[in-house]
Amino acid sequence: MQRICRQLAFWALFSSVFTTSAWSAQPLNHTPSAGDYQTPAETASNMKLPSGFKAQVFAGEPDVYQPISFCTDARGRLWVLENYSYPDWKPEGRDQVVIFEDTDGDGQFDNRTLFWDKGNFASGIEVGYGGVWIGSPPHLLFIPDKDGDDKPDGEPVKLLDGWGHDDTHETVNSLIWGPDNWLYGCQGVFTQSKVGKPGAPDDERIALNACIWRYHPVRHEFEIFAEGGSNQWGVDFNDYGQAFMTACVIPHLYHVIQGARYQRQGGQHFNPYVFDDIKTIARHRHYTGEIRDHAWWGRNDPVAHLPTDKAGGGHAHCGAMIYLGDNWPDEYRNQIFMNNVHGNRINNDSLERLGSGYVGDRLPDFLFANDRWYRGINLKYGPDGAVYLIDWYDKNACHRTQTEIWDRTNGRVFRVSYGDKKP
Repeated sequence: MQRICRQLAFWALFSSVFTTSAWSAQPLNHTPSAGDYQTPAETASNMKLPSGFKAQVFAGEPDVYQPISFCTDARGRLWVLENYSYPDWKPEGRDQVVIFEDTDGDGQFDNRTLFWDKGNFASGIEVGYGGVWIGSPPHLLFIPDKDGDDKPDGEPVKLLDGWGHDDTHETVNSLIWGPDNWLYGCQGVFTQSKVGKPGAPDDERIALNACIWRYHPVRHEFEIFAEGGSNQWGVDFNDYGQAFMTACVIPHLYHVIQGARYQRQGGQHFNPYVFDDIKTIARHRHYTGEIRDHAWWGRNDPVAHLPTDKAGGGHAHCGAMIYLGDNWPDEYRNQIFMNNVHGNRINNDSLERLGSGYVGDRLPDFLFANDRWYRGINLKYGPDGAVYLIDWYDKNACHRTQTEIWDRTNGRVFRVSYGDKKP
């Protein structure tokens, strides 16, 4: 994931179902008038999109805070994972899983259900096979809800442990079901993990850092799907079941093949006999010059470097979505979209066959937030074909540990649709 730095205080426990009017309590340090803050509605109205598209607020503070991951279920509801301790791992936490439902089809939630509030640095979520799957280092958790009543049937089951959190923005993330019904996820390069079943000795564990991994939900098998990368916080699949990941710092786009090894930001491959690794499929980059010239390390404006602004906004990409829905025009199908954290926008690349693989070319940026606090984390198309975006929303961006400007009380979910078709 792109790096976005902050901590959070937590508010009191509430009853499990809320509507907008009932959800009124605020956690600490809410400063809605500070600096360049825009309300959720203002951010949505200021977004620049291609002709025919519209953005609306599906949910925003005070109904959602610090959204770090989300997924949809078979009923079209959004399950949003809120992380209140980032970037500091703690042995105990109160991260939440919240279910948002739009019952009247107006594109905005009207039911809010608290499913779970005992997360510990939770960073990835998926729903399926009778429960909820949570990446919460050092664990991969399964919270059973076999009867589907939106209440845990019991305590979380620790399926795996050994996930590292020494570099907390490069830990387990971006859970997603693959077309083969395995659960896939990412991890970054500077966190060291040794993953196995709880209690397993070292010789029964898998050492990993930068990789795409997967877990079988029935056979309970864990394996590395592909090695290498950087700080990847996004993986998705196209119409043909081919996997693609996005990354930071190093080139941003890769066609992921099972068993392959990809360019690393640092360190060595675990196999010492690797002669070379697979490079990016992108024939462009979203920045100009050197990394430190555009990443606004010490800058006051995330897009101050004009050539980088025109190139796409920067090196920090978060989330990956290959659009396969039916609301957007056909031209967007099988294109890949990713958040650009420094650039406050969504980049858009084509994915075209070339020889035995693919090549990615830059297309016009799909969305520009016109909001310097916009920090898109992930994006997914829902059953209605519209695309949902989670926005961490913070003045602070990566590599800027300015605690005095951290705001733990922001968060948005936007819905981007095409035309006037009712949700």
